[in-house]
This record gives sequence, C-alpha cells and structure tokens, in this order.
Amino acid sequence: MEYRSIFENLFRRFLQTALLILDSFPALWEVPLVDYNSKDGQLCNFIDSCTPPDTAQEAFELFDSNFERHYTTNRAPFFMLLEEQWLANSTYFEGMFT
Repeated sequence: MEYRSIFENLFRRFLQTALLILDSFPALWEVPLVDYNSKDGQLCNFIDSCTPPDTAQEAFELFDSNFERHYTTNRAPFFMLLEEQWLANSTYFEGMFT
C-alpha cells in the first residue's frame, strides 16, 4: 500500500512539472549577445566571424581576453557559439584547452 502512495505522489509531481514545461510564454524573448573583439580589434558577433587565429595560443587568447573583458564589465550570459568547423580544426580546438 505504501508503494502505491509513493508512486502516486511521484506521478503527480511529474504531471505538475510537465504542465509547467508545456505552458507557453507568449512574449518576445530577448537574449543579449555580447560582441567579441578579434585579434585585430574588430567586433564580431560569433567566434567564427572573427579574424581566424593562426596558432593554438592565439585561439586561447581570443577566448581568454574576451571572457576576461566580459567577466569584469558585464554579468550577462557569455555565449560561446561555435560551429562544427571550429571544433574540427585541431589548432582551434587545442587553443580552447591551452
């Protein structure tokens, strides 16, 4: 008998959570995108659109300098939007973990 009541409580919680997830939010949502600064000082929306780094160290500095600038001046989310081609390049990928 106890197992049935535990199961029923869990199921009720699941349904309540599922209903919250399925609710719509009818409004325009805005997510701020923070510009990156490329190695030559130009602004770019995504890492892929910045001037490509030549070495793993330059790739690391691109992430590090932009994160440091963002962290010390802004508390909005810091998005690292990367495409597959960036991660497939071994030099760039290595620079992310230097």
